[in-house]
Amino acid sequence: MRQLDRLFRRTELPVAYSEGFNPRPKVNLVQALGLGIEALREVMELELTDRLPGQELLDRLNSKVPPGLRFFEAEDAPGRRAARASAVTYLLHTELPEGTREAVALRMEELLASHTWPIERHRDKRVVKLDLRSLIHSLDWSEDGHVRMCLRVTPEATPRPEEVLAALGLEHVSKLGTLIRLDLILEEPPSHPGLTPANVA
Repeated sequence: MRQLDRLFRRTELPVAYSEGFNPRPKVNLVQALGLGIEALREVMELELTDRLPGQELLDRLNSKVPPGLRFFEAEDAPGRRAARASAVTYLLHTELPEGTREAVALRMEELLASHTWPIERHRDKRVVKLDLRSLIHSLDWSEDGHVRMCLRVTPEATPRPEEVLAALGLEHVSKLGTLIRLDLILEEPPSHPGLTPANVA
């Protein structure tokens, strides 16, 4: 967030800030990214005090971005409700050890064929029980042979790719490769006639 704040100030964008002793830019980063996961497509909502054309916003942001960050699209948000993710797509970019792929393929078939796949999450001193199968929209192989998954985001649970990899017997292998979030799929926003939209990058 500090990097974004510095970026907004360097580009002199008309960004709206919160009030109070420590004002912060009014930014919504849809679906927090897990530690150590790379991201290829993220969604950021940015509230401006003055409307800017999408291309001008992109040009000004990309003129000052730090290495490793780039903005690709900008458009007006259709309403004031914060955007929400309905699904996320991940890729485990690693070469599986010899003989592992066959075992993973069998576990993948078993997981997809099951009606439920109970797992537990430990939060402080509580144990939360979830059905992992209900969070899996699709689970397959990429063209170059890497494990790929599309996971549903629900009000009750945010999917964790590590839990799917553990169900496939890849909890140790995943640490040797790179977990990449390929895409964020947003919910269709409700229609709010008459509201002034903010810019989204």
